[in-house]
Amino acid sequence: MDRARKFAVSGVLLFTVTSNAGAADQGFYFGALGGRADYDFVQSRLPALGFGLPVVAIGTGPIAISVPAPGGSFVVAAGPPPISLLQLQTRWQPTEDHRSSAWGAFAGYRIMRYAAVELTYQNLGKLEESGNALVVIPTKTPLGTPVSGEFKRELETSGPSVSALGILPITDAWSVYARAGVLVADMKLTSSIAGYTGSMSTDSTSLLWGAGTQFDFGAHWSMRADFQRFNDVGETEVTGRADIDLLSLGVIFRL
Repeated sequence: MDRARKFAVSGVLLFTVTSNAGAADQGFYFGALGGRADYDFVQSRLPALGFGLPVVAIGTGPIAISVPAPGGSFVVAAGPPPISLLQLQTRWQPTEDHRSSAWGAFAGYRIMRYAAVELTYQNLGKLEESGNALVVIPTKTPLGTPVSGEFKRELETSGPSVSALGILPITDAWSVYARAGVLVADMKLTSSIAGYTGSMSTDSTSLLWGAGTQFDFGAHWSMRADFQRFNDVGETEVTGRADIDLLSLGVIFRL
């Protein structure tokens, strides 16, 4: 009687463990990630003016010319009113800021023990640059009299991605994986000078690939260390084009 009871209890425990293992190998999961994005910009074929900073023309007259000025600033000559903001050669340069904090949220489905698919929203951070400027605005000052001000730029990249994961379990709780997929990215550049703000953006579809490792804790929680590379994000002569590396840590809840 005792032997039969022990056998029955053992059978129930084995069934429970097997069921939990099967659940971990298949089903939906959700997660969030945070990390650092590193941009590697492609050098533009067109020359950059004004120490590589954007050329900004205020006015509807002849195109403004940016020339070097003392202290690492630049001069922007403006045409006659009505006032408007034009942005020329505003692409990001390889020598400028190229690292930023990044974050994302994702949902996935583990098809089987060795494969999964994920849909992710990526925010690959915001790059920032600023400097001094000498601006000529005919409606505010006599023509030829510059106004000193600060020039600011921000470049933000975000968008959804979809990827497939190939998974190699090392133990019941530890696995490594490789991924491949596509990122649909919106890269937006915003510039401001002398109280005027303008922006331009580009949409691009980029291949992504990466690898990572995942540790499972209990029946529902996991942690992940992940590397992803996004190729050719942005437009070279508009916002700038870059390969972006994302190194992140993530937390996962498995249903």
